Amino acid sequence: MLPRLLPLIALGACAVRSEIVEITPGVFALRTSGSNPAIAARAGVEEARGHCAASGRAFEVIRSFIGPSDYQIAFRCLTPYPVDSTSPAL
Repeated sequence: MLPRLLPLIALGACAVRSEIVEITPGVFALRTSGSNPAIAARAGVEEARGHCAASGRAFEVIRSFIGPSDYQIAFRCLTPYPVDSTSPAL
């Protein structure tokens, strides 16, 4: 019985996202929706993190909003610190 339910369980965990858009110079936004707010928020954060990671950067949340079935996030990609080759490794 459980193997027949797995596709339905997986379907409930899906999230839909909008395209990532630059709303001001260096600040991006996207919106995700899902079957519940936690799924939508997780998908939004993962998308924002992945967008910045693609260019080797971390991300910083500027603002976010969690609705009943959607999540909106504005974020920016942080400039990586230069690596100083003369510093001793910790």
